[in-house]
Amino acid sequence: EVAAAGDGRLAQLFDLMAQGDALSLELAAALGRDPGPVDVLMELKAFLAA
Repeated sequence: EVAAAGDGRLAQLFDLMAQGDALSLELAAALGRDPGPVDVLMELKAFLAA
């Protein structure tokens, strides 16, 4: 179970997002993967910038 800290839903949302980011970095390190740029996200950013 994951618990969210913060006073209010927005604060809790940001806390859960930070926990998810930390988890993804830890998982990448455990798997020996580079958590760097993701091609799909880079393409999306380029599309949105155009």
